[in-house]
Amino acid sequence: MVLVMSDLGTKKSLRALTRGELSDRCIQKIEGEWQLVGTYCRCTLLPDGDAWDVWVCNPADLRAGLGQRRVRAIRKSMPDLKFTELTGEGFFPRVSTARLLDNLVSLGLRKRARFSDEHKEKLAAGRSKSDSMQKGAQSDE
Repeated sequence: MVLVMSDLGTKKSLRALTRGELSDRCIQKIEGEWQLVGTYCRCTLLPDGDAWDVWVCNPADLRAGLGQRRVRAIRKSMPDLKFTELTGEGFFPRVSTARLLDNLVSLGLRKRARFSDEHKEKLAAGRSKSDSMQKGAQSDE
């Protein structure tokens, strides 16, 4: 997928870069910049559009930080990447999109909800039933 430089900073472009695998709740505008925000991280797209800076932190309360055990567990999930560890937070520079998507759970990024085949069938059956009821009501008039 090729994106024009001006398109990189939009919610639509972040959804496209992550191949629609993330929940829309993860994509948030913070300080005028679109970011991926998880339970344990904030991810900022770099200007070249193929890598992310991942800041391991507590997005809900930046002052509180995370526990060292959590930070080290996240670090172990991507051991071959450079990691700068601070007290209660850390930083992964230049993480590829594929690598980011492989570690959604450890970073606390929400996956997009998917309907099972069984649920899709129930929805389709409900729609066809309501359509037939509407047609019956129209013919009575």
